[in-house]
Amino acid sequence: YRTIAFGLRDARRKLGEDSYKLTPYLQDFSLQSEYGNAELLAQIRAAREQGVESWILWNPLNRYHWEALAGGGEAGTLGPGREGAVGP
Repeated sequence: YRTIAFGLRDARRKLGEDSYKLTPYLQDFSLQSEYGNAELLAQIRAAREQGVESWILWNPLNRYHWEALAGGGEAGTLGPGREGAVGP
């Protein structure tokens, strides 16, 4: 959460009026710690709190936490109208 929140905050400051162009990559894989639904949803929440609604998930093996995006995990945090916006 903190990495995304601080990184996007700083990027928005530097880009100014062009900050609408931001589309960050969000990590969706384990590296040195276990990554799951909660970690993915925390990154999405951090992006939203910085006014960024567009993002790309990054997993080098193309194994994503789809249940988090479909409202599983921490139930429906993507908000209304987002169900089915992504899929396997």
